[in-house]
Amino acid sequence: MRFIIVSLLLAVSYALVGAEDWPGKSQGGLKFFADQAAFKGADSRSLVEFYILLEAAQIQYVPEGGKFVGEMDLSVAIEDSAGTAVERSFWTRRLSVQDLANLSEGGIPYRDVTGVQVSPGIYQAVVQIEDMFGDKSGEVRLPLTVPDMAGAFAASDVILASRIEKSTSDGKFSKSGFEVVPNTTRRHLLGEPLNAYLELYNLAPGETERSKTFVLGFSLTDTAGVAVKTYPTSRFQKPGSSAVKTLVAETTDLKPGRYYFQVEAFDAGNRQYIRKRRSVRLASDGA
Repeated sequence: MRFIIVSLLLAVSYALVGAEDWPGKSQGGLKFFADQAAFKGADSRSLVEFYILLEAAQIQYVPEGGKFVGEMDLSVAIEDSAGTAVERSFWTRRLSVQDLANLSEGGIPYRDVTGVQVSPGIYQAVVQIEDMFGDKSGEVRLPLTVPDMAGAFAASDVILASRIEKSTSDGKFSKSGFEVVPNTTRRHLLGEPLNAYLELYNLAPGETERSKTFVLGFSLTDTAGVAVKTYPTSRFQKPGSSAVKTLVAETTDLKPGRYYFQVEAFDAGNRQYIRKRRSVRLASDGA
């Protein structure tokens, strides 16, 4: 079944909104990447998650209790068009190593996440990290569009993940029974499967067997939006008013470069359609 929904719809609820197309790279002495994704939050707000990736060897470590520890202060501020912070998140992380020599043996990537409840609107996010034992700090500024996910058929932003596994634990990357570790740089090795995570909201109950289903398809497109590789479309029974889907896209037979991972969904109960996409750079080994 080919996924050509748009031509069949008389009334389309179209959504191509949400997170911006590319993660940010920090300015300043402390180098890190930051990305974000929006999900349905409490009441009429959205939960915006911020993902951070840095090389842990950059920060200063001091001896403590037979090991070496480093400490970072991290913050996220959501600013409106006037530059006023409307929401903030602050937290501190302590890292430890037994031997400082381990920090120079290929590096130690450190990943973190925080979530902020934000009303729909257009903002700028400011992500800052400060090394508390050293003199380095860094900052990323990201344009942030927070969609309204209340009422109509809606979807979260797509997370392109380094790893997705079923999990019963409650870790910092836990989401709806999965451990979803974001690929914060969105650089993916060409030829390796590309994993993605998506949530759907406000699915209509439906009265007939067909209206109790939704259809989901996905593709990789070029930067102009033209599909270069499509994947099988599937119809699913609605588990309720929301659904969680994990997707895997094979990347063989593609050339290195920037693509969009695009997901399309159709609710057969109310005949509403949505589309979400995220940029990804497919790179050959060593590139």
